[in-house]
Amino acid sequence: MKGGQLASRKDTQRRVLVVDDHAELRSVLRRVLERSGYHVEVAENGAAGLDRVRRARVDVIILDIDMPIMNGRAFLAARAADTALLRIPVVVYSADPQPAAVPAGISAWIWKGTEVSELLQALSTHHAR
Repeated sequence: MKGGQLASRKDTQRRVLVVDDHAELRSVLRRVLERSGYHVEVAENGAAGLDRVRRARVDVIILDIDMPIMNGRAFLAARAADTALLRIPVVVYSADPQPAAVPAGISAWIWKGTEVSELLQALSTHHAR
């Protein structure tokens, strides 16, 4: 594939931001998502995630809830206060059990113990347009 074709393909790929404090999980998700055709950015906590999403085009965010520095709930609160970020869907991917009602601002809540295919299905359903 030539350079121009590669750049064109990258521009049309759906862009996912993975925000999770576990480096190994970020690495695994990056590999799985890239094999599924996504362009992947990663961040190790909510503060780094906010910085990334404000600097780069992102179509969907995969967000852990329990993280140091800034957890997922604080990330969601900061996102809610920034109208430019509200168009970007958030898929929670957490070991925390799903609450009875998925909180506002979350498109889907996937438990980390499920098959990755469920996460991929959620991503295909929820993305910025």
